[in-house]
Amino acid sequence: MKILTSSFSMDPSGVPTYTVTMVRAFEAFGHTVEVFSPEGGKLASQVTTHDNLLTLTPPDVILAQHTPCAYLLKSRFPDTPFIYSAHGYLPEIDQPPTGIRVDRWTAINERVRSHLFEQGIELRNIDIVRDFVDLYQFSTQTPLRPATPRVLFISNYKKWQNWTRLSKACEILGYPLRAIGSPYGRSKDVAADINDADLVVSWGRGILEGMACGRAVMSFDKTFGDGYLTEAKYFESRRHQFSAEDCTGAGTVEWLVEQLSQYNPADGLRNRMLAETYHSPLLGAELLFHTMRAIGVSV
Repeated sequence: MKILTSSFSMDPSGVPTYTVTMVRAFEAFGHTVEVFSPEGGKLASQVTTHDNLLTLTPPDVILAQHTPCAYLLKSRFPDTPFIYSAHGYLPEIDQPPTGIRVDRWTAINERVRSHLFEQGIELRNIDIVRDFVDLYQFSTQTPLRPATPRVLFISNYKKWQNWTRLSKACEILGYPLRAIGSPYGRSKDVAADINDADLVVSWGRGILEGMACGRAVMSFDKTFGDGYLTEAKYFESRRHQFSAEDCTGAGTVEWLVEQLSQYNPADGLRNRMLAETYHSPLLGAELLFHTMRAIGVSV
């Protein structure tokens, strides 16, 4: 089967990284996959990527991501089975396309599914397909320290109160802290940087990559988050991708100290098991195949 998907940009960030992981999972099942990306980017060379609609050949199914791409792909192949995958509810680029026929929808979590429903899409036409990460690239390489964890902050947001407050909290606790991301310097090997730490503080995929590497993790950026993820908090926090206006913590220095103090090295193994159970690329591919079958695509 030939699958056509999209990502407006292919520079390192959430959806482009997800896209590369998804393409490799589809290919592992023997399918051919192409990516339409008008802007391209550093990750474009890792998969078959097109920035020109006219170079695309007819696929068996379109799995569109990012609304501008959805409109363009629909105009190029109006009769091809069409699925839209929503990755967020706030960014304009993730708002559900209107005025075109979408055969079925996927949402990356419950909060995004609710947003699609609020926009008039029937729940029975929306499948939840959770974010997934490369469990071979992101794997446990080093054990966690029993105490005084090394903290890694992964963020692409500007240095603001997030960095000031987290730095102060780590200083109070005596926890070593470093950061990677666009304001701090891009990492050449994110998995290696994560394995050099014991506790990862981030949002979204940063949380999942930390879990896959067997690290303790904490949801926080900007000025809020869900805090240190126990198993119960994981199930709560994943409903909004470990990062949303729905986050429960205030993000003060005092709150950060309280959350960081919950560090337990035993949580690393548990987090790896949760990642393997719920965020495997092969599981994600199987769920997407289920969505394709629901609209009559033969997989």
